[in-house]
Amino acid sequence: MLSRIVLRLELRLLAIFTGIIVLVWGLGQLLPPAPLSALSRPGWNRTPDIYVLDIFRGLALNLTKNGAWNEGGAVAPDGRHLAYTSFIDGNAEIYVLNLTTGTQQRLTGDMAYDGSAAWSPDGNWLAFASERGSSLDLYVIAAAGGTPRQVASTPDADSAPAWSPDSKQLAFVKSENYGSGIYITRTDGSGEPRQLTAYAGNNSAPTWSPDGKWVAFVSDQTGRMDLYLLPVACLETPDGCASSNPRPLTRLGYDRLDAPRWSADGRLYFWGQTGAKLELYALDANCDLQPGGCVPQRLTNLGRSLMLGHQQFE
Repeated sequence: MLSRIVLRLELRLLAIFTGIIVLVWGLGQLLPPAPLSALSRPGWNRTPDIYVLDIFRGLALNLTKNGAWNEGGAVAPDGRHLAYTSFIDGNAEIYVLNLTTGTQQRLTGDMAYDGSAAWSPDGNWLAFASERGSSLDLYVIAAAGGTPRQVASTPDADSAPAWSPDSKQLAFVKSENYGSGIYITRTDGSGEPRQLTAYAGNNSAPTWSPDGKWVAFVSDQTGRMDLYLLPVACLETPDGCASSNPRPLTRLGYDRLDAPRWSADGRLYFWGQTGAKLELYALDANCDLQPGGCVPQRLTNLGRSLMLGHQQFE
């Protein structure tokens, strides 16, 4: 119970500094969905909202502006729908906003916390984390609505689900003692979750490669945040993944590294912060195969303005 309370407190404190920004590239072409934490307005007494940000023109559009607490945006594969968590009805429920018509549908209806929504590759399903059971567990629900189905349950908190390209598996984060690990479970709920990461520190934000062979994730195994790769095939080896060394993709040691997302052409996009600057980066997932090749390309020059100049998002 105490660990659940601490986790919820950590989520709330993190969200104090958040509304979610969904990136838009050029004239409406969506980047791989990349949530970014930022306040709609400065001050502790203001609620976070969900934004669409055009990183080239510096324009931001408030999608929610409902006066409630909003968090966790996820763009559907069709680019026309956004799933997010909101307290607009008094407790944390998952909503789907139609970005074309502006209408929205509430998908969940439980007094427990529902969050971390993630779309299936075909856009027909949403995975999410919920406290409606004995702990924070993973569920799947039809995007059109219906009854949630539990797909993973552990004694610890399970969150941040990420679908495999064939929709048969979910990678997710499981809290463990003083850290967190990356696990994989089947979306039909069969079998037990299997551990992908062996490092006992903090591992988070899993994302699948387009071919389904790799999972990229964030880890602090050097003492700072970097991006790593592990082959899913290690789960089928006699020793599992315990003897597999993650391939490091970045070696800069970020103060903060958020929301890595894989594009169809094999690039990884992520938000990295060193000092006061939080910027969007991209790199080739095969960069570590080339000597000195893993140098992320910075795509934005937002600097301090995104973090501190909240008035521009009014």
